[in-house]
Amino acid sequence: MMNYTERADLIKKIDESANWSDIEPEEYEKLCESLGLNYHDYDDPDMLFSAIVEAQAKSE
Repeated sequence: MMNYTERADLIKKIDESANWSDIEPEEYEKLCESLGLNYHDYDDPDMLFSAIVEAQAKSE
């Protein structure tokens, strides 16, 4: 399980990447699992990222 800082670092990496595909799917899966989200429930990367950011904010 990732801690808050590890998740924040990965979220920043995702946000700063040029393409969604620059991040390995396993990293998204690990991040989602850590936040209680199911990576495979999201078809739209923008919706996934919004859910990740929201879940991270609620985890503080």
